[in-house]
Amino acid sequence: AKFSLIIFQTDWQKLDVFHSFIYRLEKNRIAVIPNGISLPNLPSKEMHIETNDATLRVINVGSVYARKRQADLAIVIEKIAQDTAISCKFIGDLQHANTFGPEFIHYINKKLPCHEWAGIVPHEQIHTELANANLFCFPSGDESFPLAPLEAASVRIPVILADLAPYGLIGWK
Repeated sequence: AKFSLIIFQTDWQKLDVFHSFIYRLEKNRIAVIPNGISLPNLPSKEMHIETNDATLRVINVGSVYARKRQADLAIVIEKIAQDTAISCKFIGDLQHANTFGPEFIHYINKKLPCHEWAGIVPHEQIHTELANANLFCFPSGDESFPLAPLEAASVRIPVILADLAPYGLIGWK
C-alpha cells in the first residue's frame, strides 16, 4: 500500500495471484506492462518440424531446477532416443540443479549422447540455438511470465508447454 504504482506483467498476476493483496487499492495505482522480447535478426522459417534432418533437435531454455521439470524432459528424451534419432539441448543456469536431488546430478554427469547440458550461454547464442532447433519444450510446473517460449515462437519453431495459467496471457497471436 506504500507504493504509488505496482506493475505486473500479466492480468493473471493482477487478477489471480496478487488480487487478495491489492483489491482495495485504487485502480490507477496498478498497471499491467508485459515484458517485451527483442526479435532476433534471423531468417524466419515455416512453423513445422523439419523431417529432412536425421536427428530431431529439441531445445529447453531456462534455469535448471525442480520447478522447471527438466528432469522429466530428460528422462522422456532418453526413452525416445532408444529407437528414434532425437537429442535435447538444455540451456540455462545449472547452479540449482541439485533441487532435483543428488541422483539427478549423477544423471547429468552420465553425459548421455541424447542430452547436452550447455549451462549459461550468451543471449545472442540462444537465438541461434533456437533457430537451429526443431522443437522447443518447456514442461515447467509454474511460471509467471516466461520469455523463452515467446522467443522460440518468434523464430517459428513449434513450442510445447505445460498447461499453465499465464501462458494464455503473454502475447501469443
